[in-house]
Amino acid sequence: MGASGVVVLLAALVACGAEDPSVEDRGASPVETGPVLTPAGAWESYPSAEVGGVLTQREGCLLLGSEVVVWPVGTTWDEEAGEVGLSDGTSAVLGEGFRGGGGHYEAATDLADVLDSAAVAELVAACVDRTSADGIVLVGP
Repeated sequence: MGASGVVVLLAALVACGAEDPSVEDRGASPVETGPVLTPAGAWESYPSAEVGGVLTQREGCLLLGSEVVVWPVGTTWDEEAGEVGLSDGTSAVLGEGFRGGGGHYEAATDLADVLDSAAVAELVAACVDRTSADGIVLVGP
């Protein structure tokens, strides 16, 4: 492949990475979604406890208070604004408080079944390890 072919291939790869990934891809590729972790598919039911805290980013992971956050499918990340956008129009901004519905889980919980993906559960566990998080919080839509 010549130099012009490499440039075209690289341009195509960059363009693919810049697009908003489909709902099916969310959570499976942290490179495309930034620090936002989501389940592989939409949940049929949601935990309904109150969750909240200050949103921070540490070691490439988002934490709500002292817990790694898993957001609902359809959540977006705006790197420039440091803002998470939920599909219902609410948002969470780095350094600010956020309150919503959801559920808390122990840090060692294997969420593969809940998240419908062993790969996403591994990403969550890696964030728990890297950040020494106290737990995991699932935010509902």
